[in-house]
Amino acid sequence: MRAQHSLLPKSSRDTAAVIRLYTIPSEELAPLIPPLISHWYTSDYWNKTPVWQSIEELLRDRALASQTTPSDPIVGSLRLELSLPSRNARDAAIKAFILDHVVSSLPNASMELYRDVLVRIVERALDVEQTVILDANDLLFYLDAPAPWAPRSKSDTMALHSIAMNVRSADEMRPFVSDLLEWLQDPNWPVAPGCCEQLKRFPEVVINPIRDLLRTSDDDFWMMQLLIFLEHNIEGAMREQAREEVEEMVRNPAEESIDSGTLEAAQDCLSAMNEWRDAATAVAM
Repeated sequence: MRAQHSLLPKSSRDTAAVIRLYTIPSEELAPLIPPLISHWYTSDYWNKTPVWQSIEELLRDRALASQTTPSDPIVGSLRLELSLPSRNARDAAIKAFILDHVVSSLPNASMELYRDVLVRIVERALDVEQTVILDANDLLFYLDAPAPWAPRSKSDTMALHSIAMNVRSADEMRPFVSDLLEWLQDPNWPVAPGCCEQLKRFPEVVINPIRDLLRTSDDDFWMMQLLIFLEHNIEGAMREQAREEVEEMVRNPAEESIDSGTLEAAQDCLSAMNEWRDAATAVAM
């Protein structure tokens, strides 16, 4: 075991050690997973150090590459970690990480390997595992859901997984756009980044709802988030369709927009529009 532990990262920037772990067989990596998560999660998760980011990617990649059988060493190690009752908040936080960042990323066939463990988490109903229970319920709901759904709460990241896995066209995305845009109201909500990722897949069904909101919404902070999304996730001619709304916000800013940052977001978005238009005009000449 000491030889195995010599393979673990030695510092928060020792990403080379994590890269080396990609090359070892599953049966050698499996026993390293508990100490790998336990040490680096508690010390580095909230700071998102380079080594922790690499560990997240390693666990996702190796779990995705694992055989879809319970006897696979990686699957077995993760299942065991989830099966053990949490003794304290730290144990529960590690389980929540595994569910949120590893299991939730798996295709359905691989996720099914964890169903009995998810049921066990829900049934044992430990007070210290309240967040883990919510995550387990979300995963079970996803596995049994007949169709994709929009987030039901600010932590319902499995809804986004259901959309990512099942929505294949702009027409299929259209019914979800309004709900997804609502979750952009606060970028700190866990579902907000995933909503951005889904919305930008089909900008052709997103641009007009954004234009309508920019014209009619009185939620200044939400408008700022929509402008930021528009600037960074919708490009070129598609974004130009919102020029009238953005120019109006710059010409006649609401008083509250000056202090809130919404006016600045509108100015930044308009600058991006102008840069694109100028470049397109130069190419056409």
